[in-house]
Amino acid sequence: MDAILYWNEVALEANRISHTNGMREQTGPTLSSRALAIVHLAMYDAYAGAVGNPVHPVNLSPYLPNLPAPQPGASPEAAIAAAAYTTLTSLFPSQKAFSTRNMPRQICLETVYKRVVIMVF
Repeated sequence: MDAILYWNEVALEANRISHTNGMREQTGPTLSSRALAIVHLAMYDAYAGAVGNPVHPVNLSPYLPNLPAPQPGASPEAAIAAAAYTTLTSLFPSQKAFSTRNMPRQICLETVYKRVVIMVF
């Protein structure tokens, strides 16, 4: 499973729901494109941080400067999932349950910057 494509699909569905659930979160072309850009930039920075460490030596410049250094051995997939989940729940707060349901089941995420444990039952 490609984590970027998976979370892109979740973000698009969250955007679709926001236009129909009456909460008016990120509706219209400007706010919708802004929300998707935020999610994708967060995923990119998470991936760049995770693969830009000694275990995964790839030279990708982050979009945001001065981000904390990743933990050695950080998982790119977990970092992407944590970034997408965090931004989606901030942009679409009424859909937190939807975002949580789309997190892979019983997964412990070691993110780029801190440990986050999310258990979905």
